[in-house]
Amino acid sequence: MSLLPAQVIWNGIPFGFIKLWNTYLPVQEFTHRASVKIEADEETRLSKVTGHELQEASITLRAMNADMVDKSMSADPRLTFEALNALKGFSGPLFVTATASASISNVLLDALQTSDWKKIFSLDTAYELAKSLLLGTAVGDVDFMLTAVEMDASDIHPNGTIWKSDIKLSFTEDAGQRQGGGLVVYVNDKDITKKIAVHACTYEMHAEGQADTLEIVFSDTKNEWAKWKPSDQGDTCRITDGAVDSGKMFISRIDPQNGTYKLTASSVPKTAYKVRSRSFNKLSLPRLASKIAAEHKLKCKTYSVPEVACEYTAQQGISDFAFLQRQCERACCSFLVFDGTLCLYSQSYIEGREPSKTITPGFRDDFTVVSDAQTAYASCELRNGTFTGTATDSSITTGKVFRESVTAAWMSQADANVAAASRLRLLNKATQRATLEMSTQRQLAAGSVFRLVCKGWAGPAFAYRVRHDLLKKSSKLWIRKPLSY
Repeated sequence: MSLLPAQVIWNGIPFGFIKLWNTYLPVQEFTHRASVKIEADEETRLSKVTGHELQEASITLRAMNADMVDKSMSADPRLTFEALNALKGFSGPLFVTATASASISNVLLDALQTSDWKKIFSLDTAYELAKSLLLGTAVGDVDFMLTAVEMDASDIHPNGTIWKSDIKLSFTEDAGQRQGGGLVVYVNDKDITKKIAVHACTYEMHAEGQADTLEIVFSDTKNEWAKWKPSDQGDTCRITDGAVDSGKMFISRIDPQNGTYKLTASSVPKTAYKVRSRSFNKLSLPRLASKIAAEHKLKCKTYSVPEVACEYTAQQGISDFAFLQRQCERACCSFLVFDGTLCLYSQSYIEGREPSKTITPGFRDDFTVVSDAQTAYASCELRNGTFTGTATDSSITTGKVFRESVTAAWMSQADANVAAASRLRLLNKATQRATLEMSTQRQLAAGSVFRLVCKGWAGPAFAYRVRHDLLKKSSKLWIRKPLSY
């Protein structure tokens, strides 16, 4: 369709009759394709809808030199092409508006048509009106990734300058934004989704220091909850929503509240919180993790954790998992529990992976950056009377040195250096951190590495905590800058 008077906004970048990069970019054409996925049923041989195809969109822009009138040499649409081409792989929301009246949101139109004056003059409707007039209509309510930029030069000056050109931008719906399936709730491996009405569902993941948690608020629409009789004595639950999968969670509480139930679950069993005291001799961290996992009926997997034994360690009046966390902090390691498996990993290994995707926060997203570079330590020295462990962070220029005498019984100089590096990491890992709240990022979990590009941050980011609100369709990420040691 023709959108000559139209304006298109992608990822906060406006296109239309405006001057951008010293080039006018009127929109010549906009196309959008959205369709369902249809597959043949093997049993009935009939076609059935099984989900959504990824949406696609494209914009054709007429790039014209802003100084065409006097033929000056101050700009070239080729520069605009190169700037847009550098944005390939980035994702952001896509808005389209032909005229202000045509872009008024459905919320306001419904209110006008029903003469609901209370709703018309409400703050929510005023916000919808302002958003419609300024931005237009959101396409698909998902983020679109710029996948291709093509230029067809149609007017080239004899001196080689391109005065006019059509530039086509092609977009594909971000694969992580929509996954088929919808929210499904299991209790003791039984699908109870159709038996209840879910009012709230929040799944929070932690890559270190804390267990994953799940909270579901629901109504017992079929009056069958009492028949299932799930309890906090070993019963389990699980939720899935496309790519989001909590794995097996252990029910910790069930609270009735005003006609609904609030179910709280954790990725670790209740036995994990039992406090006890004991000691271990010459036991490596992977073997200690395996022993603790087995005692709580969990599997154990390790990722790039060295088999270095400690001469002597004592667990005194704390839980098994709190004790294991302390041992991890002394060896540049962490662990998480997911779907009945304790995963022990080297922090430098997990943070050093290639980013899985690029995220560019849009103007609708809530993004906050905190930097404490001025308080970070450039090096660390730990002494135990026999060895002195040392470590440095070359990215820190404060010159500050952290020194401490410890009682750890290291078996070698290498062990002492590992302990120093681990302490330095613990001191500095939150030097550059941020929070980001945006539309659901289903493919991201705690422990994910992605590339973040925005003001205040340009490079890899490690998500150490992720919260998905599956009914509000939003994700909040707690991230930090990965460290190399």
